[in-house]
Amino acid sequence: MKQLEGLSRKIIQVLWRDIKTYKPVAIIFIVFGMFFLSLGIGVVISNLHYLDKTLSAVGTVFDSRLEPQVSGSDQDDQDYNKIYRVRFFTNTGEPTIFTDTSTYPRVGKQVQVRYFPDNPSNARIYNVSAFWVAPTLISLVGAPIFIFGLCGLVVKLKSQKSIVM
Repeated sequence: MKQLEGLSRKIIQVLWRDIKTYKPVAIIFIVFGMFFLSLGIGVVISNLHYLDKTLSAVGTVFDSRLEPQVSGSDQDDQDYNKIYRVRFFTNTGEPTIFTDTSTYPRVGKQVQVRYFPDNPSNARIYNVSAFWVAPTLISLVGAPIFIFGLCGLVVKLKSQKSIVM
């Protein structure tokens, strides 16, 4: 374990050796890493709260259409959103229809739906990729950037301390 720690310290020292402004660069890495790490963790926590407050049902995508995006820009370069209409039954048997902009369902496909029991029309298609994979990847991008910046700052501060002593 000590050898691994020594090796990682040497790698960080080599990577940071040629940079003349250690602290600002390390702080930039720490800030960017912390931003992505916090963003990913925040989305996961938000999704956990959402899943805790909603119920699950199976719905069917019965329609899809393209709708123009609302924007104040030039109408010649119009962007469109694909809107899916989904029908499902709540756990009380109430038929409900809602729209979603998920990117993957096809008309006729069954999808898992999450809805609020007191407002079933405020529902979303449950997509594992959107709920878990994307925020996890964002966190996994931020973590090494944050750790790299933190280690670089520690190495710089330790080297300054050893020079002073």
